[in-house]
Amino acid sequence: MNAKMQQSSCLTGEELLNLLLDRFETPSLRARDITQAIDYTRVGGPAAQDEFHRVLHDAERAGGIVLERARLGRFTGEFARARLVDADKLYRFLVRSPAGEIADVASWRIGETIPDVLEDPSFAEVEREATAAWKGNKSYLALPPTQIDTFSKVMQLAHAIVHLTGRDVDHRTFSRRTVKDSNPCVLSPTSSTTCRVS
Repeated sequence: MNAKMQQSSCLTGEELLNLLLDRFETPSLRARDITQAIDYTRVGGPAAQDEFHRVLHDAERAGGIVLERARLGRFTGEFARARLVDADKLYRFLVRSPAGEIADVASWRIGETIPDVLEDPSFAEVEREATAAWKGNKSYLALPPTQIDTFSKVMQLAHAIVHLTGRDVDHRTFSRRTVKDSNPCVLSPTSSTTCRVS
């Protein structure tokens, strides 16, 4: 059991590099210098450490980060931290799209999917708030920008409820007419999205 727990908590080089970009994308956490301390107790054994160092060295050669040695690093081979020096190069190295680009694509898809709903200023404001959250690498109403279909259904259902388009039908018919699905989507309190019939 301990071996399983230790394995699941091991920190990989890719995870550490993604933490740097997560901080870069979160305005409230952004600082002039973005660094990530390296906790070797989370890296694992010698083989895991070798792979961890290989990824970090490759990212440094790609120009995305600079590795800073620990005080005794020249004896131990360990690094104290990784410093972000070029976010664009690190995005390319990790083959990761910036949160802003992902949010812009999500916003475009929402506009294509529910243009009639977005004509309502209140719902257009909700969409703008969602896009702003996604650009800051945060979820909105427990939804990430990868769940655009669910977000659009929630918006359609809310819009229909606000405008009372379903007052004369049962909830399954209302849902089927509104979003072509008789199982209305709801947000669970555990921040995941599920569909159910009440």
